[in-house]
Amino acid sequence: MAKKGFHSSKFDKGTKSKLEVFKEYFKESFPVFLHSPAFDEIFIYDFFAGQGQNAEGEYGTAFNILNEIKPYCNDIRKSKKKVFIILNDNEESEILRTNVLGFFKTCKLSCLEECVLNIKQQCEKNDVAFFFKQWGTWGADKVKRNKKLNGKELDGKIWQQFPEIIEQQFAVV
Repeated sequence: MAKKGFHSSKFDKGTKSKLEVFKEYFKESFPVFLHSPAFDEIFIYDFFAGQGQNAEGEYGTAFNILNEIKPYCNDIRKSKKKVFIILNDNEESEILRTNVLGFFKTCKLSCLEECVLNIKQQCEKNDVAFFFKQWGTWGADKVKRNKKLNGKELDGKIWQQFPEIIEQQFAVV
């Protein structure tokens, strides 16, 4: 268990090295379990998760786990495997809970733009018109406000393409 106040300052060089080794190990091993037909459920435990990050926002093991799993969200959904992430720290559990919920909120928001761009790429790949009406209450800048204020720019451009048949029939400009 970490000493008191461990997460209130920057991680020292030794801690950063250990976290980097852990992150690389996890990054290489998680896909092996995910893509192996031998496992229907994957359990990941971190019983000394601390606060998930330090006061400077540097990721501890808990956030390294969550961050390394993010690119595999679609693979997890497609495989229908269950992934259980058990994070705990007896003395830091409430702060950890708050930080993890904040991480998921940020993750959800970053996935928003990523998902829209993914759809746009699929449309381009399949020669399909792409029409992006607007951002919802969460803008591309991850700020919540009136959706009309969030606008409809994606990648610095307004995308309002129509299928050719519609353009021909209704003279859409």
